[in-house]
Amino acid sequence: MKKRHIFPLWSFGAEGSDPDIKDLSDWVGARRIFPCDLVSYKVEHSLGEQAVVDVPCYGGRYYRMRIVSSLQGVSEGVLCGEPALDLGMLLQDAKNALKRNKMVRICLPAPLSLRIEDGYYGDYDDFTSTLSALYRKMMRELRDAGIRGCVIIGEQFSSIELEELVSGKSFFFSPTSTPRVLSEILEVQEAVAVPAVRLGDLLGLLNEYDVRKVAVLDAGPEDFEKALRAFDPENLAAGGYATENKQDYWTELKKRAYIDIDYF
Repeated sequence: MKKRHIFPLWSFGAEGSDPDIKDLSDWVGARRIFPCDLVSYKVEHSLGEQAVVDVPCYGGRYYRMRIVSSLQGVSEGVLCGEPALDLGMLLQDAKNALKRNKMVRICLPAPLSLRIEDGYYGDYDDFTSTLSALYRKMMRELRDAGIRGCVIIGEQFSSIELEELVSGKSFFFSPTSTPRVLSEILEVQEAVAVPAVRLGDLLGLLNEYDVRKVAVLDAGPEDFEKALRAFDPENLAAGGYATENKQDYWTELKKRAYIDIDYF
């Protein structure tokens, strides 16, 4: 006898291409909340497309624009003075996102993914630690505003980022999830998000790490069947990270987030 198990769908952020000038102009003209800009547009539209998602998430690599523009002490991509963070627009984005869903998370590019050059400290560790301290303050303020958690996205992470940003409300996520990066992430957290194509790499690391929860990105029933060789159904979730404008991306993931399990 088979019973269908439905996996919850978690978002780890969304990118999306820039709208054309007319669409952006029409959107701004219809807004009642100001200020707003291209990042505000992407936040709102990405969440609108995540209506079927159980744990939605706004932000992604594009959110670098918001963070860099909120940093004081940075000029033309170079840190040239004591850095500080103006939280105004960051909290405005959070407020707008929470109007759509009270369970929403945010995806933040890792500090070194901001691609800011150090022209002030002259020391890699001091520079990275200072940016990480600003991130801790930013994430705390966002959580206080109601954001449920912070996904930290990067192709890879420095040891300082991993050590200083780990918490019960943060989640390191690498879209490529190479075995080396997965290992580094699992040194600091027991839950991980991994693309379905990298599931075999994760399974190969289970003798070294205690993995409590796994979100399998862009997965279908055959991928969940593979994951069930090592994990109980309640320890698995479906995941997504939208990299382009596909209106049916999240709907299709939701349709495929299941497996038929044999019960005797």
